[in-house]
Order: sequence, then structure tokens, then C-alpha cells
Amino acid sequence: MLVALGVGLLATAVVVSTLYTRDRGFLDGTNFAMGVLASLALLGVAAAGWVLDRARDRETDLVAWPGAFGVVGVGLMIGVLMDDNQATAYVVGLVVAALAAGGYLLTRRSPFVLVAVAGLSAFYSQAIEDIFDLGEGGDNAAAGASAALLVFTIAVTVAAWWLPERVLVGVTVGAVAVLGNAVLLIGLGVLAAVQTAFSAFEMPELTFDDLEEGSGDLSAFQPERFDAYDNDVWTIVAFTMLLVIGWAACALLTRAVGYRLLVVAGLALVVPVAPLALSADHPTYWELVFAVLGGAVLAMVLARVLFARRAEPAGRPPS
Repeated sequence: MLVALGVGLLATAVVVSTLYTRDRGFLDGTNFAMGVLASLALLGVAAAGWVLDRARDRETDLVAWPGAFGVVGVGLMIGVLMDDNQATAYVVGLVVAALAAGGYLLTRRSPFVLVAVAGLSAFYSQAIEDIFDLGEGGDNAAAGASAALLVFTIAVTVAAWWLPERVLVGVTVGAVAVLGNAVLLIGLGVLAAVQTAFSAFEMPELTFDDLEEGSGDLSAFQPERFDAYDNDVWTIVAFTMLLVIGWAACALLTRAVGYRLLVVAGLALVVPVAPLALSADHPTYWELVFAVLGGAVLAMVLARVLFARRAEPAGRPPS
């Protein structure tokens, strides 16, 4: 507990330094120095723990936790120093991933794995943005971002499958994918609503004769729904369903509850946002389809349990 408290306090100093070192448009040496010192302190504690009592690190956490957060601090300080250089995300991502990989090889502790994944995600995100220009918000940008999440989630889960931390890594990147897809759908829904609202100001042109004849009833005017993002919405839903299927397979193979939670979260947190983004007139249809499918699946499970009980030999005590 004390290790977590100390790491949290030093990490706070690093984050504050990251936020305020260039707050005034130039590199503030005092703020930057504090961030560097806090990062070095974390790495120094990790090095001391390695030298003094590395065998008991799983009990003391004096190597893994300070070391992992120290690596993050180093990456943040490099990012602050490089500022808005085009190579910042690449350099930071590679440095963090390399240092974390080295820490994992020395300790075989999970915090270093998660930090390595974070470093790779920074590198990957920048590469995707540079290659496909997703940051420009062009056509199908949201679908492209969801595709990038899909590829990264699958790649990291497969790469970590042979590690002892495979469940931790897979569930962590899966949670990021769920959150990312949900945010994308909410953003599309908000953008579509705003575009539709603005279209309401495009009133039909009426002449004086129309008003005299009573044919210019503005109350009947209905703005046309903005549907340019519909393809993105359906694509994100499809990618989410692919991830749900993959997580269900992982749950069967590992029996890990984390993957089961991802299945529920992917369905219950991402898919329900789709009717909102599509401005569905009858979301009851969505409710009916998913309710019937869910009930059918649970009924099938109950039927299997019932048949299994009937197949048990008579007189056998219940397990």
C-alpha cells in the first residue's frame, strides 16, 4: 500500500510537470526539472529494489511499480522536450516500449507489459493517423478509427497469448476498444444531430402568393435527417460484433471472467448507442431483436442443463 502511495505521488508530480511545462508557450525549466527528477526517483527506487531484494518483488512491488511508472515518466518528459515535432509520438512510443520490454525481461512483472502496450499504442496511433489521415476528419474517418482499434486489439491479444499475462493484456486492450467504439458512436450521434439541427434553418422559399393562398404552412416543414455517418455507424457496430465473437472464444479458452465482461460490455455499452447515432424512429425493433436473441441463447443453455441432469444415472447424488 505504501509503495502504491509513493508511486502515485511521484507520478502526480510527473503529470503536473507534463501539463504545465509548456503551458506558457515555452519550455519552463523549473517545471521540466521537477518532472525529470520525479521520473528518475521512480527509476532509482526500482533499481534499488532490484539490487537489494529482487527475489521478493512480488511481495514488495519495489521494482515493478516504480519501474513501470518511471518508464512512463521518461516517455512523458521526452514528449514534453520534443513538443509538437512530427516524430514525437514515434520516439516516445518506441522508447517506452523498449524500456518496458527490458523491465519485463528482468522482472517478468505485468506492469511492464501494460506500459509496453501503451508505448506501442502511441506509436501505432500516430502511424495510422499519418498513413490514413484520420485526424483530418474525412469520409469514413470514424470507421477507419474503429478498424484501427480492431486490428490493434486483435494483434496485441494474439501477441500476448503466450505470455502469463495474456488475460490481463487482452482484457485491457479490449476495454480500450469498447470505450473507443462507444465514444466514436456517441460522437457520430452528436455530429449528426447538430447537422440535422442546422438543416432546420434552411427554410423553404415562400412567395407572397403562397402565403395569401395558405399554402405556405411552415409548421409542416420537417428538416431532413443528416445521414452521411450511417455507414460509419454500421461499420463500427460490425467491428464491435467481431470483437465480441473473439472475446467469447477467448472466454471459452481461458475461462477468464474478464473476457465475459468484455462480451457484455461490447454488446450493452456500444451497440445501444447505434440507434441514437442513426436517429432510429423505432428503437423498439432493436430491443425486440436483441431480447429475442438473448432469450434464445439463455433458453438453449437451460435446455442443455436440463438434458444433462436427465442423463445422469439414477441415484447419483447432485454435484
